[in-house]
Amino acid sequence: MERCENISIASINSVCTEPAYSTDDCNEEEVAGSPMLCLQPDDRRWALTGVGSWRIACSKVGVERPRLYDKISSNIAWIKSTIE
Repeated sequence: MERCENISIASINSVCTEPAYSTDDCNEEEVAGSPMLCLQPDDRRWALTGVGSWRIACSKVGVERPRLYDKISSNIAWIKSTIE
């Protein structure tokens, strides 16, 4: 997380993933709302652990910015109240 904070704008509710991109091409831009799935080792099921939020991209400013996801665990109360 420290490395992520040094090159992006992360928060305690964020998950910072993937190596930074080496180009300034918009073809690699993250779509907001995309899922972050992790394989659970105990039962080999996929679990939704994050939702794509944003990334500074498509310019020289955006080069070497990691992807940021909002943690599901940090937003579970809001998620439950919204779907009820």
